[in-house]
Amino acid sequence: MDFALYDVFSDGPFSGNQAAVIRSEGPLTSDKLLILAKEFNLPETCVYWMANDVPHMTFASSENPINTCGHGLLAVLACVVRTVGSAKSGNMCYCVETCGSGSWRFTVKGERSMYVSVRWPKLPTLFKKLPAVETAQLLGIKVDEIRKGLPLEAFDSGIINGLVPLSDQQQLATLKPDFGQNMKNYFAKHWLDDLELYWLAEEQVTGSSRLNVRARNIFPYGVREEGATGSASVSLAAALFGHSERPDLHISVTQGLSRQGNIVARIVGRPETRAAAWLEGRVDFIASGTDLVAPG
Repeated sequence: MDFALYDVFSDGPFSGNQAAVIRSEGPLTSDKLLILAKEFNLPETCVYWMANDVPHMTFASSENPINTCGHGLLAVLACVVRTVGSAKSGNMCYCVETCGSGSWRFTVKGERSMYVSVRWPKLPTLFKKLPAVETAQLLGIKVDEIRKGLPLEAFDSGIINGLVPLSDQQQLATLKPDFGQNMKNYFAKHWLDDLELYWLAEEQVTGSSRLNVRARNIFPYGVREEGATGSASVSLAAALFGHSERPDLHISVTQGLSRQGNIVARIVGRPETRAAAWLEGRVDFIASGTDLVAPG
């Protein structure tokens, strides 16, 4: 099988979030995909195959199969352009086997780089509200350090993304989560796949349709923290969209600490007119090979 490594939501090679992409003749069982994911040991390992000129795909972290993955999705589509080829850059179709279908387009930025935009299979929806006191205790902060008036909620983007607004940007940078049993219990209790900690400047909260967000994304498995998380960014855009009167919303998310990513998530339309979510970012090709042993 062929494989390739990509950096997604990057500002150049060796930034953003890493993904391994494997091209297969058809779907792999979850067990075989997980073997490969453990071998690559990256934030996400993706398998894709072509059916009627449409890329179909599945994802896994090093510990679990994942229903959907934003940076993995963009990595697969960039790989399709590089390996299968495409005669057009306009809207095309893709299918995430466990989540649904959408459209996508791309713009080539250089020999090893492109900008990929995907229409998310569905507009993320509210799953549940999260408890302020319990969430503050988990993060080791005071409850009044969770910012009021912004979504403290879990949204369903195909996976369940917890969203936690913080009141101070410096706090976001210095917070040191405990990834032990308490976090595992919190995630299990609230059915979460990840937790997006985010900060918005005060002057952006009302009136603007373009927001700049600073974020970190944490979870008690795999790599523990990612440099860029597409699904959580789409959920955050949908949550902020639902808390405003804006007909459209554009958020630019800078995520991560030592390794950062830059994500664009857009909500287009109004809720009553079937608003659509778009996820966008740069994808950089890092390496590839043609001699990957398939699990027996």
